[in-house]
Amino acid sequence: YPDEASELFRYDLVILGEVERDFFSQSHLELTREFVSKRGGSLLLMGGPRSLAEGDWNRSVLEPVLPVVLGPAGSYEKGLAQARPTIEGLISGVWTLDTDPQANALKWLALPALFGINGFTMTRTGATVLARTGPDDAPLFVWHRYAEGLSAVLATGETWAWQMSTQDTDMSHERFWRQLARALVTRVPEPVVLVSGGEDL
Repeated sequence: YPDEASELFRYDLVILGEVERDFFSQSHLELTREFVSKRGGSLLLMGGPRSLAEGDWNRSVLEPVLPVVLGPAGSYEKGLAQARPTIEGLISGVWTLDTDPQANALKWLALPALFGINGFTMTRTGATVLARTGPDDAPLFVWHRYAEGLSAVLATGETWAWQMSTQDTDMSHERFWRQLARALVTRVPEPVVLVSGGEDL
């Protein structure tokens, strides 16, 4: 992982999969917070049995950056959960697999359920829930603006099921991740921006 801002700030997006907080040093975590707040980069944390609260991220300097409030460990559910896009998720384009709303809904219903979902205490004020799951409409994908950047949480690390448990011709998994990555980097500024003071030469 980059040790200096000059290394990390070259990127537009950081995705952290199922990884525990202790994998990173304190300086790495603080640098990642600045990557979002000052660089204007995007951060995506994915869920899993060793991620988010289960991975001790609730005691991290990155916890306030996230669009959700992490409670204590023990909120990870091992059952199957079906993804359900919200209206905001469809408007964003991230959770649209078909331009026809009914066909889109049917495609999401046809996709395999995901195994393992991380629960949250609550979403932060101003955060947008783009997908929910389960009988209690638990947040599955949430994002919000944090200072100059964008922070997002996907409450599972098991989207591989949309690839490995479907027909070879089903491109839903590829399309979802392509749309998600594009949405996360769309508003990320260039690493260096020249601002003219308008002085006369």
